Amino acid sequence: MTHFLLDTNHASAVFKGKLDLRTHPKSGPGDEFGVSIPGIGELWFMVWNSARQAQNTTRLRQMLSSFILWHFDLVSAEEFGRVKTRLRQLGRPVPDVDLQIAFIALVNDLVLLTKDAHFASLLAFTPLKRDDWLP
Repeated sequence: MTHFLLDTNHASAVFKGKLDLRTHPKSGPGDEFGVSIPGIGELWFMVWNSARQAQNTTRLRQMLSSFILWHFDLVSAEEFGRVKTRLRQLGRPVPDVDLQIAFIALVNDLVLLTKDAHFASLLAFTPLKRDDWLP
């Protein structure tokens, strides 16, 4: 059994019906899927920025009820600050929300499902586990 944290691009694909986590070839029995509170903020932006706000609000609430919700806690915050400083010194910035999502995955031993290539910058400093299930 593996615990997965969806980055916003994967959660958005689920929301749009373009990714079915349970039937994906890499999904196994007992796998659990979650989203982060920072990522949920990005999903709400997607809803409020859409032409069908009422319909998408209902759909997002339904989708979120099927996921584990992972929070950005004190341990995640400390690691975020440490590694963000190092990345800045090296001239390899990563957006704050993405760093928060990465450290939620890291401190909770989750596999991050993401399409974003900039997470590769973290591999030099962290044992972040990631995968990409999108085409």
